[in-house]
Amino acid sequence: MWQRAVERLVRLRDTMPNSYNEYLEKLRHLPALLATWTIGVAVILSHREEFLARALYRPGWAAPHSGHDRQEPAWYLNPNRVLGTEGMHDMHPSRNGGRLLYPQSNWLKDTLREPFRLVEPGDVAYSEACARFEFLASMVAMNTDIDFRAYPWAGEFFLSSSRGHDSNGLAGAIETELTDTWPLLRGGAFGGELPRARNALTALTEWRGEHARK
Repeated sequence: MWQRAVERLVRLRDTMPNSYNEYLEKLRHLPALLATWTIGVAVILSHREEFLARALYRPGWAAPHSGHDRQEPAWYLNPNRVLGTEGMHDMHPSRNGGRLLYPQSNWLKDTLREPFRLVEPGDVAYSEACARFEFLASMVAMNTDIDFRAYPWAGEFFLSSSRGHDSNGLAGAIETELTDTWPLLRGGAFGGELPRARNALTALTEWRGEHARK
């Protein structure tokens, strides 16, 4: 049911507008991003992460009449591509009026907090599920041989050592989980190949060290 809903939302960009604005055109995938984020956080909270493989790899999409290969949601629904950073700074400033380092990540988490409250009333557990989803989506996004596509769902999970990157945080926890029975591998992510998942984790860790804002 969820998959069919996402497919219909993705198809909102299957027609070309009469006048083209790149920023507004990318926003046509915002409903699909919100649905996919909801699916991702929900399956993490319900401990059914094998379904993430389906949510992050299907449905494929390519811009109409572009001649480009179809991409997977982990790439074309990356929040940093759907939601332009400069526009987000204007729409979603920090509570003190400043500029958030990862406004897309913060806006998505805040926007979907109330719909999730009946599912997970605890703010800490909800935030941790969002961080884990961003991290796992980022691993999938880094699993590509095309350099310009290797861009993570860079978000607030990068800012906290307790969640994001060091050996005692989320990266270290996921590294210990990486076995042949890891739910994402069983669901078909990374082609079901453990070495690809490990390489993706390494690539994400290296990207954070080189690019993430501290």
